[in-house]
This record gives sequence, structure tokens and C-alpha cells, in this order.
Amino acid sequence: MGFMVPSRLVLFASLLVALTGCRVRGADMALVEPTADETRPSVESRTPEPTEPREVAYVDPDRDGDGVLNRDDFCPDERGHPPSGCLVADTDGDGVLDTEDICQLEPENRNGFEDADGCPDEIPRDLANFTGEIKGIYFHYNKPALKLQSYDLLREAAAVLLRYPDVRVEVSAHTDSIGDAEYNKKLSQRRAEAVVEFLVARGVPAERLESRGAGEEDPIPCCGGPCMNDDRNRSRRIEFAILSR
Repeated sequence: MGFMVPSRLVLFASLLVALTGCRVRGADMALVEPTADETRPSVESRTPEPTEPREVAYVDPDRDGDGVLNRDDFCPDERGHPPSGCLVADTDGDGVLDTEDICQLEPENRNGFEDADGCPDEIPRDLANFTGEIKGIYFHYNKPALKLQSYDLLREAAAVLLRYPDVRVEVSAHTDSIGDAEYNKKLSQRRAEAVVEFLVARGVPAERLESRGAGEEDPIPCCGGPCMNDDRNRSRRIEFAILSR
């Protein structure tokens, strides 16, 4: 018959096991250290469970598409302007942003003269004299060659254009309606180019000048009835037009 352990002793032994991790051996209630197998974690506890690979979301570096990367953009959800990435006001609505507009409350009138400053302005008189029809430019009959009597006027035109280096000009040549329309178109183009070449030779940068052969497309209206020689002569002309940027 085995030895009966009093209930209080059993309770005390259980408490020791819970606190120390030791086991009670036999009736003498000796404490036994846990074995190595009992303290080693199980294989299941040491092997991490496989996880599904996480999908990395694509991050647009410039989500509002204004050319300013999100990290530098003070308004990343608003398509703005560099360098801040935010919209800049155009108080007078003239297309020149307030940051560049000298006259923020007065709209630019876009006449081809100093249009970038944002201020209304008038074309200077000396420059205005060389806009529209330029009287005094003559060509040899049926040729693109300039007559000598045109040279002084064109020298003056070149001098004026050199005073205003930001001004760009279109030179257009016009013919009357006599003859073949295609031939007149080609002749007028060559005449416009002859004027441009003269101005370039006098120092005006070629990139500031454009040539256009209008042919008989823009005639001077006749003064009632059939066109007379004087009417046709008026249609043969050279025009300068200041180009807006």
C-alpha cells in the first residue's frame, strides 16, 4: 500500500512546480529539474509560418503632373507651376503670371511690343512707321530683285529694328491678280525673302524675321467697278507686321 501525501503537501508541491518548473519525484516530494527536451521549444514553435508576399503599391512621384516631384511640391494634388508646384495667380487675366507681371491690375494688350512685362503699352512712333504697308519698296519687273531706290528706306527700317531687339517682324509680299496665281505666289515669296536678306545684311538677326509670299490672296479692294491699273499697283506691296510672342 502506497504512501498517502497529505492534501496540503500536494497543494504545496503543485505550487512549487508552477513557480520553479520542477517536478515532484515519488513520495519524498523531491524536486526534479525539467529535462532538456521539456525546455526546448517544439519544432512547430520555432518554424515561422509561410506568409503571402505583400504587394507594394506604385507611388507616382508627380501625381498632379505639373513637373514638380511630390517631395518638392507644396500642392501635390494641384497642377501648378515650378518651383512651388502651386497655382500662381494671374489677377488681371492677361496670361502673364503675377510673379512676372509688372502691372498686375492692368492687362497686357499684346501688340508684339514688350508683351512679356504684363503692362499695356503703345508701339513707339518710329517702330509704328514700319508696320503695315511700307511704301517706297520697289522691285524690277517680274523679278525679286530690289531697285536701288528702295535701299535708303530699308536701311532706316533695319536701324529701327536694331533699337528694339525683342521685336519680331513678318515681311509679306503681295502681287496683283494678273497672271498665274501660283506663279504670283512664288514671285511674292522670293520678294519677301529679298527684303529679309537685305535687313539681315544690315545687322538684324535672321531669327527675328519671317517672310511670307501672299501672292494675290490679299488684294487692295478696287474703288468700285473693274480694277484699273492704279488699283492693281496698290495691290503690289510690301507689309511689315510685328509678331506677338
